[in-house]
Amino acid sequence: MTRGAPPSASRSGPPRRDRPRRPRRRLSAAAPAASLALLLCGCGAQGKALVAGPAATASAPVRLWPDLPAPERPTGRPDPPAPDRVPHMPAVPGGDIRALSALAVVQAEVAAHPGVVTGGDGMYADTARRITACARIGAPGCPLREPRFHDLTGNGKDEMIVGFEDRPDGGSAADASLGLRAYTLDHGVAVRILSTHVRPLSVEVAGREVIVREPAELPGYENRSVYAWDADLRGMTLHREEIRRVRPATPPAE
Repeated sequence: MTRGAPPSASRSGPPRRDRPRRPRRRLSAAAPAASLALLLCGCGAQGKALVAGPAATASAPVRLWPDLPAPERPTGRPDPPAPDRVPHMPAVPGGDIRALSALAVVQAEVAAHPGVVTGGDGMYADTARRITACARIGAPGCPLREPRFHDLTGNGKDEMIVGFEDRPDGGSAADASLGLRAYTLDHGVAVRILSTHVRPLSVEVAGREVIVREPAELPGYENRSVYAWDADLRGMTLHREEIRRVRPATPPAE
């Protein structure tokens, strides 16, 4: 999913221990029925059975207006566009993206797209200047954050996730958004697979999904966007987007 900037402005665990086999017990034909009854009723004090109450009835979806005509064309098109090869970056032997400098990657993209403020390469002019002048991540004035590495494509190798503060000329921290980008290696060549701008409460990785939480305009709610790898499009797409309640509604005053 590509969202442009505003124009104005290894997993491991403890070793498994094999448990000793337990001898099988022969069950009478009545045993399954008795077990089912216990599961349905439960047991109360002094061994008395308690009814758990009626189970909810499953229902099939009901189609509204089945006579509606099918659309003549799709309502949208897949996003993002074809993955972008990072220009003027050397091939990486061994297939380890950590060998690349995140700063050099973003600087190469800035140099290849000067003055672009919208689309996948979009950023404010002041942000582009600060990135170009940056000597190292963490230096005063450098808008880039330290990269993070996670396997997003499922190929067993890490991708690189980069974030940078994108602030308009003369703007304050409140005006800034986060440029969020992700890169993979394709035959040793750095390829960008995600580029978007967000104003996040948090950015997380769960499994192979990048999850962005942003404040919603409605009090007590937040926007949650989930980006996931699409093997056909060869990019991270907006897999799910939803509005979630984050705190209970305030009861009306009496």
